[in-house]
Amino acid sequence: LLIVYLAVMFATLILIVYSQSGWLPNNVFLAGSVFVLEALVVLSIAIFGSTFLPTAANAVAVTMLFMIALIGGIMEQAGVIIGKKALFTTGIITSIIMPTDSIYRYTVHLLKPVPKKISPFIPSQVADMSPFGAASPPSVWMIAYALIFCIIFIVGAIAVFSNRDL
Repeated sequence: LLIVYLAVMFATLILIVYSQSGWLPNNVFLAGSVFVLEALVVLSIAIFGSTFLPTAANAVAVTMLFMIALIGGIMEQAGVIIGKKALFTTGIITSIIMPTDSIYRYTVHLLKPVPKKISPFIPSQVADMSPFGAASPPSVWMIAYALIFCIIFIVGAIAVFSNRDL
């Protein structure tokens, strides 16, 4: 149900943009698939968390993980722009803990055309650091990691539920 909802929502957004601007990204199907993967990562961690935590605590924990990933992604982007390796490394570590922001930035990278230099004083990476850009897009390996992440947490939830006395 989640996949169907997200696919319809993504297709609707693409159609709205196309109808208003005439612009259609090259990688629509791939970007839509990666977009759906982000929600599946959140769902898999929520299902796994529900095996140990009460409902409200699980919701708080998943939200906190999502926010940590978001803040880590911002730190990673800032680290790339200002050249601070510690910020960049912190962002990478948060992406390993919860890969949602990396998946989002990869989706945006697939959809957004390569930025043109907007000013001699503003690097293109700064122009690309917005909610709709990625100053340092993650590699395809992060997407593979996110798929493995989902599988591990779903298998873990199945294992915990199968050993539980109901």
